[in-house]
This record gives sequence, structure tokens and C-alpha cells, in this order.
Amino acid sequence: MMDFTVQLKDTRFYQEIREEVALETFLKPLLTKRFGELPETICQRLENADIEQMEQWVESLVDAPSLDAVFKDSDLSNDGNE
Repeated sequence: MMDFTVQLKDTRFYQEIREEVALETFLKPLLTKRFGELPETICQRLENADIEQMEQWVESLVDAPSLDAVFKDSDLSNDGNE
């Protein structure tokens, strides 16, 4: 009889969740160090964001002069005014 047991950590779902948590854990301290205490609205956005959105914020963080600038482009896409 063949054993079709799949380890949870080998699944794509597990890997995606792991990446998302790692990225959020990485991004939040960087934003706090650069811009100070984060407003609750930003914390909520970080918790609810997908991997692609967080990656965009990481890229924006490099050049952004302010916290608003990091999240500016995503505000436009949320409003449909791209």
C-alpha cells in the first residue's frame, strides 16, 4: 500500500502563509524604525495585505520620504484612480 501522507510544511498553502507572515514581521519593524510609531490604520493594512502588496510597500520604503509616500500608490489603486 502506498503512503500518500503529505507533510503540512511541504504544501504550497503552508509556504505562502509562511512567506506572508515573514514579510509582515519584516516590514512592520522597518516602517517603525524609519517613521516612528505606526498608526492603527497602517497596522491593520499590514495585517490584511497580501504578499504582492507587502512586496510593493517594501520597494516603496527604500525611497519614500514619509510613511504616507510608502502607502500612496496603494491608496490610488484602492480608489480606482490609477
